[in-house]
Amino acid sequence: MGVPTVIVGCLPTYAQAGIAAPILLALLRFIQGLAMGGEFGAAMVYLSEIALPEYKAVTGSLGYVSLGVGVTVGILVVAAVTGRTPAAAMMVWGWRVPFLLAIFTLVAATILRYNMPESSEFLVSKEEIDEEFHKRLRQQMLTQQTSSKRLSFRGSGRLSFRGSAQHPQTTDAAVTVPTITEDDSPLLKDLEAQALATKHYVPLVELFRGYWRGILVQIAYTAWVGAVFYWGNTWLPSFFVKHAGIPPQTTIWMVLTGIIAYTITVPIGGIMSDRGVGPVTGTAVAALISGATSVPFFLAFQTKSLVACWLLQTVILIFAGYAVSVTPKICTAIYPAGVRISGLNFAYNIGECSNMVSPHLYLDVFYHTST
Repeated sequence: MGVPTVIVGCLPTYAQAGIAAPILLALLRFIQGLAMGGEFGAAMVYLSEIALPEYKAVTGSLGYVSLGVGVTVGILVVAAVTGRTPAAAMMVWGWRVPFLLAIFTLVAATILRYNMPESSEFLVSKEEIDEEFHKRLRQQMLTQQTSSKRLSFRGSGRLSFRGSAQHPQTTDAAVTVPTITEDDSPLLKDLEAQALATKHYVPLVELFRGYWRGILVQIAYTAWVGAVFYWGNTWLPSFFVKHAGIPPQTTIWMVLTGIIAYTITVPIGGIMSDRGVGPVTGTAVAALISGATSVPFFLAFQTKSLVACWLLQTVILIFAGYAVSVTPKICTAIYPAGVRISGLNFAYNIGECSNMVSPHLYLDVFYHTST
């Protein structure tokens, strides 16, 4: 993700490159999304797998802690650049500074990535799934070989011993050679070699073969958790500017306050889970509370009170912080390690897509009908 981020800071302007400039920007943003969609889930899985059993939740939650720290640093950088750069200079080169600073995190991430061994849990599970894949493949080959050995005698097919022993008569039917068993060692050795030479199992195929129910559960769970976070972090600031008359510069500090509260809540939620608070039970309670308070919250937003908007946005992000603190522990338990990254990332990204819909539903159904 660091590479396209740095390149964004080097893009030509529309005056310099014409229509190619926005096209390149859209392409780089697409690549950023692909990177984020794959790497963030992989980080959650990796942290969960290398964690000690008694610290699974809090260690897995560190991915979300890093997200909160990253957003906090990003807000501070944007605030510093916009506060110290004249408006004219900001439009020329100031906007590039935050993107170019990503080169430092890119270098650090690359060094870390090349010095991280695979977790033992992944290696063991990968071998088990690989063994099951090749066992199933050998059985399929054995069945095909057996079928090819069946002899069919049409017209003079089934052997009949009405004649002499040396000259049996025949009638229409078929003679079947006995099924090949594991005593046929030469054939089995050949099948073994063919199976092992076949391509390694495809994680997505194995995933949908045995864990599609878990995928559906995680999609629904991720949709709720992601909606709470993005409402508080991304959607509410623009809503406050447009409908509550709060200045854009103020919303930056509102988000910063909420993200700091979110970042502090995440490891606390992980510690609570490791000390006995069930992750599913805790998340269900948080979901019930957030659901029961959603309408009062938005009624308060319509008062256009800065204090109310600021406080309630922070509370929403605290709810989000607790919900995501146990997400790695819940979602990594759905899949075996051999397909865990594929399963978690696939369901996570599908669930996150629903966040594009929920704010518009609120505006159309709730806000517009009440104003």
